[in-house]
Parts: sequence; structure tokens; C-alpha cells
Amino acid sequence: PLRSACEIIRDIHDQGGIAVVAHPFDICRGVERMEDFGEADGLEVCNFGAVFNRKALKYAQAHQIRVRTGGSDAHHWTIVGNVALGFPDSCVNMEDYLDSLKKGECEIVVRRNYLAAMAMGGLNILYSRIASVTRYRELVTVERPLWLEEARVPSDETR
Repeated sequence: PLRSACEIIRDIHDQGGIAVVAHPFDICRGVERMEDFGEADGLEVCNFGAVFNRKALKYAQAHQIRVRTGGSDAHHWTIVGNVALGFPDSCVNMEDYLDSLKKGECEIVVRRNYLAAMAMGGLNILYSRIASVTRYRELVTVERPLWLEEARVPSDETR
């Protein structure tokens, strides 16, 4: 069953975690209403595959959100590490990392320029959409003509 954002955020907090809204204003995977995430601790303001990173950053600044993260959101190995979080050298355990994140002491490190990120991000989204549609088709049981079976794209398990 689907759970509300508030329930999930409470569970994260109960386990000592920090709840961050990922790619909040992305047109394909973003959230519809930021109000639904009122108890969240932070926002992802730099997502390699998102189009509206600047909007997320402006929102975080306007609402004085200190926890700001970034990530590659990699759906393909070539994208891993293009955006990362840099932490102070003094971080040696999980508590240090969480504390640094809460205080806004981490740095978002972008390893490619924004235009490259936009192009690769678009490909990232396209790749994930094709992969999800392919997996969905494999889950649906329907009779198909033989020619369609032969042209079927293999799943991740059969590659």
C-alpha cells in the first residue's frame, strides 16, 4: 500500500535519519505540492538528471532550508559520481556525517558543467523510462504475436 510522505518522513526520523526531498521540481519525477513534505529536513538542490535545480536552490534559500544535497541519481554506470556531496575531513562516523549535513557544512561537488548535466540528465531520464516500460511489459501477461516475442528487449536478468 502507498504511504503518505508524512508517514515515511516520520519513519526516517524515528530511525535517526534525515529526510530529503529528491529532485523536488523535476517535471517527470518531482513532487506536486511541497506542502506535503513539510516535515522534511532538506531538499536535493542539484540532481544530475533534473531540469529545475535552480528552482530547488531558490526554494531552499527562500525557506531557509539548511540541508541541501546533490546527487548523480544514476540509472547508468557512466553517470555515477557526476554530482556528489563533499564532507569535512573531520567526519569519521555516521553521527559526524549526519551532524555535518544538518548544519549545512557539506559541499555539493559537480564534476561536469550544467549543460552537460542537462544533456546527460535527459538521457538518464529517457534510459530509466525505457527500462521501466520494458520491465512493466514483462510483468503484464498478454498473448503476443511470435514476431513481437522475437523482437523483445531482454530484461536486466537475462543480459
